[in-house]
Amino acid sequence: MQSVGLHDVIEMSKNKSGDIKLSCDRREIPTDNRNTAYKAAKLMLEYAGIKDMGVNIFIRKNVPSQAGMGGGSGDAAAVLRG
Repeated sequence: MQSVGLHDVIEMSKNKSGDIKLSCDRREIPTDNRNTAYKAAKLMLEYAGIKDMGVNIFIRKNVPSQAGMGGGSGDAAAVLRG
């Protein structure tokens, strides 16, 4: 393992729609329930019993996709923390 200076940037805000709205600056990244950040947000909202509030998530990708560098997992962890 080696640490590197790359990292994705996650921006989050509440919304009143009750939905998870995920967007990304890279078209090849799925923004639906296939995305680990989306899954993390859905599980956290369900676990907390939150039904009347949703979240907007924007991912600025800097970690290469499918490179085995943990970008998607790191994004999901950031959403849980957020």
